[in-house]
Amino acid sequence: MSGKDRVVIGKMIKYCEDSVKHIDGLDFESFIDNELVFTYSIFSLLQLGELVSNLSDDFKSKNKEIPWAILKSIRNRIAHDYEGVYDRAIWDALINDIPPLIEQLRKI
Repeated sequence: MSGKDRVVIGKMIKYCEDSVKHIDGLDFESFIDNELVFTYSIFSLLQLGELVSNLSDDFKSKNKEIPWAILKSIRNRIAHDYEGVYDRAIWDALINDIPPLIEQLRKI
């Protein structure tokens, strides 16, 4: 892994952790009603997807278990259609997808 890729992965882990750190103990309704937590989580996912572009193609091809294209598409959806972001999909990603992603990224 190049030094640049290592730095980017470190940042990605941080944004993954940031996206879920304030949802502990919340249910879906509390999550969407808490504007600060909701916005902070959305911003963290946006940054996570943006960082995918900073990884080398070689690195991504050697780590195909990570859904790079999906992470990037989440970023694009948030950035270009914020009003159309589906709250339940964000919640499901935070609960079901981000915790295992953190572990996958740490193993790299």
